[in-house]
Amino acid sequence: MTDIAALDGELTRMVETAADEPALEAVRVAALGKKGSISALLSTLGKMSPEERKAHGIGTLPDNLHEAIIAAENSPLVRKILGDNVFEKLIENKKIEWEQYRRHVSDYELQRYLPIL
Repeated sequence: MTDIAALDGELTRMVETAADEPALEAVRVAALGKKGSISALLSTLGKMSPEERKAHGIGTLPDNLHEAIIAAENSPLVRKILGDNVFEKLIENKKIEWEQYRRHVSDYELQRYLPIL
């Protein structure tokens, strides 16, 4: 198993030092291609117990859009990849989307709770 922190650091360094779009694409392929470092790591995750994942520094995915927004907002890598303008707009739009979702009343909620009122 590859050390997640070391892989993260290496990929971040590669992204930061990519001089142009073709170099950035090469980093993407090296990480996410069929034989990429992240792809190889992901293929082993399904076989690991929660304790093994934790021991290797593998956290869990966000449970909802709000948690995903917070994680993205705190990620220097996401900001670097998207650039400041796109990053700020993405976060702003996702926060709006979350607020709309949070205020939405589903059909299930209407059928389940409206008769009680």
